[in-house]
Amino acid sequence: PHQAPLVGSPDARNIVYLLFDYKCPHCQQIHLMLNEVVRRFDGTVAFALCPSPLDRTCNPYIAADAEAYKDSCELTKIALAVWFIDQDQFPAFESWMFSFESGDRWLPRSLNDAKSKAIELIGSEAFAAALNDPRVEQYLQTSVQIYGRTVQNGKGGVPRMVLGNRWVVPQPYDTDDLVSILKESLLVETN
Repeated sequence: PHQAPLVGSPDARNIVYLLFDYKCPHCQQIHLMLNEVVRRFDGTVAFALCPSPLDRTCNPYIAADAEAYKDSCELTKIALAVWFIDQDQFPAFESWMFSFESGDRWLPRSLNDAKSKAIELIGSEAFAAALNDPRVEQYLQTSVQIYGRTVQNGKGGVPRMVLGNRWVVPQPYDTDDLVSILKESLLVETN
């Protein structure tokens, strides 16, 4: 857990692996709930962020490419580059990736916008070096392998939460609903 981007404490009793795609609307909704879920479980839950792009370019478990997820692999690499080079800047980047620019409808960030934001946060030289860091590809492949282990009958999907050998693809209406899903499907206990 100390080697992964986390929402919550690395010392939490329950580290839930959150598989997601930076272009997925349900993933965006879940991300907005994570800090509140950690608070409601009094810090006994943390989320290890495991981007698992729904793009065959880097995820062989995806049956067919969808235009909606084009560039997901590259967006993931940009985010992981920020995390590996400056973990203090990563939460700002992650939050920006899932924030609303304007209006009432969230739209995924473009590759150019994501690169610009990364450079703004960590600098162009650091960003260029981080993109070539082998840990970026290694982390991405580890996340994809977790995704692959939880695909059933060729059906995958994100967001996906994994704890031990249990997993769920939650579609909560709100934070209360997500807390219930964690308790019922993943057997996360409160204190």
